[in-house]
Amino acid sequence: MKRVFILKGLDCPNCSAKIEKEVGELGGVASSTVNLMNQTLTVQAGTSVATSLLDTVTTIVHSHEPDVEVSEKTEPAVTKVYLLKGLDCPNCSAKIEKEVGELDGVTSSTVNLMNQTLTVQAGTSVAASLLDTVTTIVHSHEPDVEVSEKQLEATAPVKKDEKAAVYNDEDKKRTIRLAVGAVVYAIGMALTVFAKLPTLAELAFLIVAYVILGWDGTADKSGEGEI
Repeated sequence: MKRVFILKGLDCPNCSAKIEKEVGELGGVASSTVNLMNQTLTVQAGTSVATSLLDTVTTIVHSHEPDVEVSEKTEPAVTKVYLLKGLDCPNCSAKIEKEVGELDGVTSSTVNLMNQTLTVQAGTSVAASLLDTVTTIVHSHEPDVEVSEKQLEATAPVKKDEKAAVYNDEDKKRTIRLAVGAVVYAIGMALTVFAKLPTLAELAFLIVAYVILGWDGTADKSGEGEI
């Protein structure tokens, strides 16, 4: 498994060489490479030392460069689910789970024998080519098992307001009608107060406003009973 550590502030070539050597000599570590320009330490190590590797690397780095900040570089993980059609051997399942879990970039590997699935958490850099590698591992134990990738259903975006009405042409017409009716009513009231309109003229304005504002109700009632 490849692990990349950021050594922020490392600028000493001699110290870099010592860090690279000491980390490379750790049990379970296959290789150790310091890139002084990028201030990184790349380590190839087995899963047995994975959990404690950051603490060990930090101790080694600080023994040479106490002011260097040590952190692990991580990449976004994705979940891949593979269908293992025909898999029914518990022993083979355990071997497949272990070997896939030891691949570079893979953080977890779980076989569900009942569902005949393999769920893998892996970095985005290796996820695209993982199917071929998984297939090779599975067929090395169970040649007749069919391996395919299960397409995870995308989560539909949640609408902000699913109950919001669509503002169509009918809504626009209703809005305009209500605005016109309100304006007619307001003009009638203003003329009544300031121009002292006769009662009949005032009544005419009110009737017009009423007809405009209540047009939907009148239209709906007239349409009742029609087939």
